[in-house]
Amino acid sequence: MYLPVLESISSHLGCPRCHGPLSPVRPEPDGVGGSLHCPACAELYPIRGHVPVLLPERELTACCRQARRPLAGIGAWLRHLQAHTLARVLSAPGASDGPHQDPRHIELVRRYLQFRSGRPPGLVLDVGAGGAARRSQFSQLTYVALDPVIPADGAAGAGVMRLQAAAEYVPLRSRVADRVLATEVMPYLLDPARALAEMVRVLRPGGHLFLFAPAEVPAAARLASHLPPDWYRQQLAHVFHRLEIMEDSGFHYIWGWDRRTQTSRGMSGDQTEGALCS
Repeated sequence: MYLPVLESISSHLGCPRCHGPLSPVRPEPDGVGGSLHCPACAELYPIRGHVPVLLPERELTACCRQARRPLAGIGAWLRHLQAHTLARVLSAPGASDGPHQDPRHIELVRRYLQFRSGRPPGLVLDVGAGGAARRSQFSQLTYVALDPVIPADGAAGAGVMRLQAAAEYVPLRSRVADRVLATEVMPYLLDPARALAEMVRVLRPGGHLFLFAPAEVPAAARLASHLPPDWYRQQLAHVFHRLEIMEDSGFHYIWGWDRRTQTSRGMSGDQTEGALCS
């Protein structure tokens, strides 16, 4: 049944529209179905195949129309992502295919994963998690796999909380994640600036962000404009005590260590989104 899995992060879930708390509406006796309700904005989000579907239709439709390559709506966006799944390397570092096989890439990811070893268990948000292949690398953390497209075998497994949701509207409360990981998803986002602001919003003070993105993506697959290192620096330099950006093996690697309690622009908490998108 989905409820025990939901209960493990229920205090962290938030409405993707207003970030308010969500209340589970219990399913039928067989445990199938159910929904999540936001009392603040009266929205009801379905749970399908044990996976909460937290896609705010109006807001995402607007994002689709304003994207670099405008799309008619959510359906067209999801079909685009499904068509280009092979272009998004979503396997674990060290897998037999894709750039993850590069030893330098593996070492850089390992460096991030081992940073802060020994700290108490917390929550990691994997944005664009795909098949959740990276779950084994976070065995001591509560692992939340977020992706707008859920694989056919994507029901919640042991230690995995799946959310069908968009990076532009993360369905978590503010300041609940110890780590946010986004691997090879930035070029496929409808609104990268908003998505990055959402990733920062859900980070706790002291939290860590790690992104890597291919320097080049086929034009047919790309939704966002090319994002050079200076773009990430402009967006994030005031957010973290330490920011490191590098390019290697055709990838941009971005580490943000120790999120500041307040940014240098005087923003904190939910206001961070405005700071990043300005």
